[in-house]
Amino acid sequence: MTIRVLVDDDESYLADAICTALNSANMQATAVYDGATARSSIDGIRPDVVVLDRDLPGIHGDDICRWVVDAHPATRVIMLTASGTLDDRLEGFDLGADDYLPKPLLALLTAVAGVIGWFVAGLVIKPLRDFADDAATVTRGDLTARIGHQGPDDEVGELADTLNAMLDELEGALERQRRFASNASHELKTPIATIQTMAEVVLTSGDEQVLRDTLVRMREVNARAA
Repeated sequence: MTIRVLVDDDESYLADAICTALNSANMQATAVYDGATARSSIDGIRPDVVVLDRDLPGIHGDDICRWVVDAHPATRVIMLTASGTLDDRLEGFDLGADDYLPKPLLALLTAVAGVIGWFVAGLVIKPLRDFADDAATVTRGDLTARIGHQGPDDEVGELADTLNAMLDELEGALERQRRFASNASHELKTPIATIQTMAEVVLTSGDEQVLRDTLVRMREVNARAA
């Protein structure tokens, strides 16, 4: 599962340095340098994480953060700023950001890598938690339930498809078993009902010949049902 990251900072050297570090960690990082480009890029690539400078030219970083939280609630936002005061951090969290980091370069690269690593772990585990919830629904007896994975065609998507195919086979096998049991029950009831009717005729008749004929017919019915 490749994690998509969009880094937006008007200090291009910093945005590029963050992207280089993230790409070397097998993530897919893209750098942009202003608010308007960030917004169009987010709509285009649908990143899992946005690393967002607060003081952007054009559209302010605060406005971008609010928009991401509303329009793309699954995307995580890390806010960057040259100021790291407590008030700045609280303002960033009020905007809906998931974390808020100051800008000294070395510390920033380390912090961004660590925070995104934490997000990555959550993104990987979440589909598995969803799988467990859906499987529990099947276990409770709802054989029509399936693994509801809405994501890329990666290893997790392949696992969801495999589990759903297995559940399709299981549902089909149980349905065939149910039909067989129903048909067998019907076939069994038919000769029993016939024999019951014959017995009632004999009991009401009292004629020896009727008894003999009825016993012969019972034997024939029983032979056909065997």
